[in-house]
This record gives sequence, structure tokens and C-alpha cells, in this order.
Amino acid sequence: MTVATQFVTIRTAFSYNIIHPSNADIRFIVSDNSYDSIHVLRISGDKSSGNMDLTLSLGGSFFVNFNKTYEAAFEIVNEENFSVDITHINVSTYDDTSDYLQIWLHGDRDQKAEGDSSSVMVWNQGSIGFSSSDTVWRLRAGNNDPINMNTHATPISTP
Repeated sequence: MTVATQFVTIRTAFSYNIIHPSNADIRFIVSDNSYDSIHVLRISGDKSSGNMDLTLSLGGSFFVNFNKTYEAAFEIVNEENFSVDITHINVSTYDDTSDYLQIWLHGDRDQKAEGDSSSVMVWNQGSIGFSSSDTVWRLRAGNNDPINMNTHATPISTP
């Protein structure tokens, strides 16, 4: 008796570009590591000319029905001396039928968004529940100091 089993495994990598608000003093801080032990948030380009790209590289070995969660893919820091509102986000994909991405904003980088009571889902597999007139998240006022960020009264070094 002979038994033959045939199956197909497909590995796909996901990468998204991030467009920085050029008229605001907003920084992105790297946090989680990706599949290759390099940070999920990656910067490429010419730093001296200011032509740099931010890319979110989410993985290189995703299989069918595989789920990967990054608790803190990156952090958003407001350096302005006034609060800044995030009103909505735009996500562009090459093929709208293959969008499996969920994006949450939340305040505790050590927890999954589902475990953080302050979390807000801003993108759910191709749909968004906010318009440009909504305030999804408010970034507190910063201190105009790019080497640290303040969490209440304690500055955290972020060189």
C-alpha cells in the first residue's frame, strides 16, 4: 500500500511604507523586531538630504492561516509644544482582496492592543471606521527635545 500526500506552502513577506507628516514635529521610534531580528520600522535613503523612507517590514515567513502580532511595531512621539490629533489613517494596498492587516493605536507597548483599555482599532482588514473629522487619538504636547520623550513626569531617553 502506498500513501501520497501533496501540499503547498507559500511564504509571503509584507512591507508597508509610512508617510511622515512633514509639517509637524512628529517622530517615530523603533520598537519591535521583525522576523530577521532587525526592527520592524526601517529607515532607508539619504539622511543628509532628508530623502528618507520609512518602511514597516512585517515578516518573511507567513504561511496560510498564520497570525503574527507586534505589540509595538513603532511608537509615535509628538515633539510639538501642543497636542496633536490623529484624525484618521490611509492604507493603500496593491490588491484590496488580500488585506489582512489590523492596525491599533494604544498606549502600553508591553501589551497587545486587546489588553490595553485605551486601544483603538483604526484599520481592520480593508475597512476603517473613522473619517477626517474624527479624533482617533490625541498625542500629548511634547517638550521640543528630540533626545527624550516624556511620560507624565519621567523623561525616557530616545536618542
